[in-house]
Amino acid sequence: MTAGRSGSAITAELGSMKLHEEIDALNRDGIAAGRPIDRPRVLALIISLPLLTFVADMAGIFGGSVGELGL
Repeated sequence: MTAGRSGSAITAELGSMKLHEEIDALNRDGIAAGRPIDRPRVLALIISLPLLTFVADMAGIFGGSVGELGL
């Protein structure tokens, strides 16, 4: 689910950047367009997805323990 949502969001943003000629401007300035666009997003996913999984697991464990106590 995260891959689909993130992939479609990145694709939409890249399409918008292409429409506004931002990618052409990066290429004209001699910057490879893939590096400043893709790498921060991939790095953020690598860091945030395990943290999100951990938080969801802890919430599930807490919710299960509260349910067992009958509170």
